[in-house]
Amino acid sequence: MTKLELINNIAKLSNLSRSNVDLAVNVMLQRLMDELGAGGQVHIRGFGSFIIYKRSTMMGRNPKTGEALLIKSKHLVRFRAGKELKKRVDESSKQYPI
Repeated sequence: MTKLELINNIAKLSNLSRSNVDLAVNVMLQRLMDELGAGGQVHIRGFGSFIIYKRSTMMGRNPKTGEALLIKSKHLVRFRAGKELKKRVDESSKQYPI
């Protein structure tokens, strides 16, 4: 599902105007990015958590030359699915096997 499909589905189900739903979705995503960008965490009960973690500096290799490279540390976002989301995905996977 794309962002546009999400907005259209919410507008259709809620009888709200598409422009109001678009604004609400954009504000929600902006707040989520602002909080994570400031080093915070976002927890949405039943859906999941977005957490910032730091990946340490490590040694890697250039696959073409085999030369050793230093890979700098960086901050990444990790998503951990909530209990309800895990349950729904597990139930749907039984109905629609990959």
